[in-house]
Amino acid sequence: MPQRTFVRCVDCRRRSSAVVHDDGSITLPTADSQCRCGGTEFIELDELLTTTP
Repeated sequence: MPQRTFVRCVDCRRRSSAVVHDDGSITLPTADSQCRCGGTEFIELDELLTTTP
C-alpha cells in the first residue's frame, strides 16, 4: 500500500506531498509528476519541519 511522504524540489525548494510506492519509487500527485516550476528532481524529507516556510 502506497505511503505518503514529503519531498522538496531541488530547483525551487518548494515542498510538496508525494506518494511512495511499493517498489520504492516516489511520485507527485500532479499529472506529470513534476513540480510547479517544472523540476523533476526531489529530495525526500525525513520529517516535516515546522521551521521551514
